[in-house]
Amino acid sequence: MHYCPRAGCHQWYHEDCLFKLKWYQMKEDVTFFENLWQFAFDETKIDAIVREVAALPRETSKYSSGFDGMPSAVLSFARQPIVKGGNYRMGNMGAVLRARHILHQALRRGIAPPDGAVEYILYTGPAPARARASDAESDTESDTVRVYGEEEGDECIVVGEKEGGRAESGSTHGDPVGAREKRVSGARFEHIRYGTVWLAYTCPECKNPI
Repeated sequence: MHYCPRAGCHQWYHEDCLFKLKWYQMKEDVTFFENLWQFAFDETKIDAIVREVAALPRETSKYSSGFDGMPSAVLSFARQPIVKGGNYRMGNMGAVLRARHILHQALRRGIAPPDGAVEYILYTGPAPARARASDAESDTESDTVRVYGEEEGDECIVVGEKEGGRAESGSTHGDPVGAREKRVSGARFEHIRYGTVWLAYTCPECKNPI
């Protein structure tokens, strides 16, 4: 399944349905898609991640090094589509959204990436326990799961709702930095090669690559 994290969307779509109904784009240069993916998120929907990143240590001087100063792993995750299921199981939402927020803060607001940014994206340990949300919470940011084109004249239909309540975060007592635990959302997505071109699926709502 592929996810659109943009404001007004926040939907999961089945890959087979998107392909069958031709909701995809093809380009010879994959960086066309990467440039659109890397800043695609809705800051109002990732409160836990915003708090986590704000609590991490970093240089206080204004960041001005552009893409060249960003860790390659941060760029790699930010430039992936958000997926889950199949070979990706729990998917990569948590890691991708964290990377995109860090990149957004640095390049658009001049806020230096946190120390140990890569470890923060891949592990739960570096964030202070009082600010750290569970991986499950940030990996189920969407309110609904929608499948495009399965019935009702190829209209989007809601097939599942996000369960209510918030996942528990780590303890607020004791060691402020929890044990290093690999996030379930650290799966790396391989871009889709279709013959001689690259393929990216398109959100039926906003018409942007997802």
